[in-house]
Amino acid sequence: MRYHALCLLIVFLAVPSLAQESVPDRKVLQIFDIRDLVDGDEEVADLVREVKKIGAEGIEQLVPGEGYVLVVVATKEAQLRIADHLAELRRLRSRIITLEVRFLKLPSAAGLGLPTGRSAGPVDADRVTAILTGLAKPGGGELASAPRLACYAGQEAEIVMGRQISYVREFEAKRTENGIVADPIIDTTRDGFFLKATPALSVTTGAIDIDLDLTLSEVARPILTRSRILNRGQKIPVEIQIPQVTELRIVRSGTVADGGTYGFDAGAIPFAGFGGNHLVILVTATKTTLEGMEKEK
Repeated sequence: MRYHALCLLIVFLAVPSLAQESVPDRKVLQIFDIRDLVDGDEEVADLVREVKKIGAEGIEQLVPGEGYVLVVVATKEAQLRIADHLAELRRLRSRIITLEVRFLKLPSAAGLGLPTGRSAGPVDADRVTAILTGLAKPGGGELASAPRLACYAGQEAEIVMGRQISYVREFEAKRTENGIVADPIIDTTRDGFFLKATPALSVTTGAIDIDLDLTLSEVARPILTRSRILNRGQKIPVEIQIPQVTELRIVRSGTVADGGTYGFDAGAIPFAGFGGNHLVILVTATKTTLEGMEKEK
């Protein structure tokens, strides 16, 4: 009897182990914190689509949870692939991208072979050299500006090549010990180049994706003024300013290899400061690290 009881006990203990080994695709639930990888619901949706491709058939359920988390029911193998993918995204986000943005004013962009309209594309090093060399020729145009910036992959950086212009938007009647006075209300507008750039690294290819959002703003000189009467009781004459602002927004995206350049012809700019010239933009992107930036100093 003791012998039989011992045998039964051994079989009972062994059965769960055998059951686990016979179901290798057993689904488990795991919650991934993605707060540091997304900024807004749109990026969450993009990441969900990306992760579904990584987990593929191993995923039974994948939904974004409250507070920027991913709730995943999948096989252990799929969970490991997802975890590795998110870790790689974090590693890439720790990389720094330097961008050199060249703004060229050219009388014509014909013959440069650059994308026009709403497209942007890679420009090989020889063509970049030829374009920049051509600036030295009579009537070849000019390099309006060439700012450089550095930011972490996936983060937005901003360059301001302009100024804020203050103007008297309105007056307010204020009562003082000496009577009613006109108190000016000051506002501001902007004039110049205002660039937002967001570089990102492709997990699969290592290429650099760049989103550019450029606003050109020009304030007509002199600023238009208008006279009027503030407080009709005492008839206080005032003069307000009405700036005439022309803005042009240019949004482009492109992909280049490390150290590569992409560019485009934004066309003839209808601003007095451009004199009808074309605006050509060349963006060179390079991967680096904090240590690499320190060595360059």
